[in-house]
Amino acid sequence: MRKLVNQTKNITIAEKVIEADSIGTRMVGLMFKDSFPENQTLWISQCNWIHTFFCRFPLDVVFVDKKLIVKGIKRQLKPWRLPGPVFSANSVFELTAGQAATNQIEIGDQLYVGN
Repeated sequence: MRKLVNQTKNITIAEKVIEADSIGTRMVGLMFKDSFPENQTLWISQCNWIHTFFCRFPLDVVFVDKKLIVKGIKRQLKPWRLPGPVFSANSVFELTAGQAATNQIEIGDQLYVGN
């Protein structure tokens, strides 16, 4: 099981990274789920723009480039929202609302996915 770490601050953000790397998993994401554990993140690759249609809870969304450097953060994104894209991003991590602040994630931080 891989985890998400903020290397800049030496903080484990999520103990479990769930990868949305197929067309199906990327399209569905967290839609229709009733909840999402705080110790998990959904990593959507090759993505710089998301929506929260059919999502049942607010999210924090962290946009990163190919090197996993944070390029944008959307905090407390409520269901049925379509925020603008982060053009410099290559993928996103979706977290339960409040996790970006709890884990002190800031633009410019270096993230890491691994064991």
